[in-house]
Amino acid sequence: MARRSKLGFTFTRVEPWIREVCASHRQITLRALFYRLVAVYGFPNADAAYKALSRYVKRLRVTDPWLRERIIDPTRLPILPKPEGVREVEVWLEKESIYLLLRELFDRYKVSVQIQRGYGSVSMYLRAVRRARRRGVKRILYFGDLDPSGLDIERVTRERMEPVEVERVALTWEQVGRYRLPPRYAKPSDRRTKKYVQRYGDPNCYEIEALDPRVLRRVAEGALRRAVPREELREIRLRERAAGIAERLLRPLRRRLERAVRELLERGLGPEEIRRRLRRMGLV
Repeated sequence: MARRSKLGFTFTRVEPWIREVCASHRQITLRALFYRLVAVYGFPNADAAYKALSRYVKRLRVTDPWLRERIIDPTRLPILPKPEGVREVEVWLEKESIYLLLRELFDRYKVSVQIQRGYGSVSMYLRAVRRARRRGVKRILYFGDLDPSGLDIERVTRERMEPVEVERVALTWEQVGRYRLPPRYAKPSDRRTKKYVQRYGDPNCYEIEALDPRVLRRVAEGALRRAVPREELREIRLRERAAGIAERLLRPLRRRLERAVRELLERGLGPEEIRRRLRRMGLV
């Protein structure tokens, strides 16, 4: 018997609608899918309905590659260094506030950064797995809270990104004790709180922002120094310097080239004739 939602519909009835909408679009966001269902099929236009749809679509996408490709998450995109940075190591952050504190450090070590904003989406993990295979990622340096959600997000990350190693850099229990961080209580409404209290013995939780930013930067740099291959980092920095010097040298030549092309265009010459003349002028 189909399970009926408190909102008055069954998802076995809604699933064909989801597939019809997705079939008519090459790609669509979850929010856009929701509004198409509201407009075309009379799906309830309510926050509770959107959240229920989100949970249901997430389950569908886990087992259905076609839906994974059609329904996309335009958020949680990775921050990739330019030119291409370190390949073996990535940094993953539970929340964006950590990135704002450590951005200069991540730039210096040329590492890719994935901001999860809580639990990552199916699209985010799909992109991350593909990226890890393509780049040869071997280790993720993880930064998050010590609370029921933060630990569970880390667990999900380990499962989804296997066999990539996940190392918790901060926050750790050793850091909590060493720096005597102020606690906060776990949310009783969080279904993971009971297991958390049973495992660790008290309801105290700790946010990564409780760590002094100077200490956090020191801890993060120590982890990056150990994890990032020195020769690879040296090669990336050399390429970056070479590209910068080459760019400065090319600027005058580019200006001359653009002036010459503009003059030839004004004379009504076509692309092939312009290329021949530029070769004779020694500009290409």
